[in-house]
Amino acid sequence: MRKPLSFREKRMLERARYLVISELSTVCRKSECVVEPLVDDALRQSCSKHTLTAPSRPLSRSSRAAIAH
Repeated sequence: MRKPLSFREKRMLERARYLVISELSTVCRKSECVVEPLVDDALRQSCSKHTLTAPSRPLSRSSRAAIAH
C-alpha cells in the first residue's frame, strides 16, 4: 500500500526536480521545456523499476542522447 506524500515531501520533490531540470538545461545548453520531459521520462523509468505493478518503459535513444549532451 502506498502512502501519499506529505506537503513537505511534495515541496521537496518539486524543488529537487526543478534543480535537476535547471542544471541539465544549463549543462546541455537546451531550454528547460526541452529537458523537462526527458527528466520526467527518466524518473518514470527509474520508478517503474522499483514497483511491481508499473510497466517498465525504456528511454528512447534520442532521450538518452539529449540528456547526455
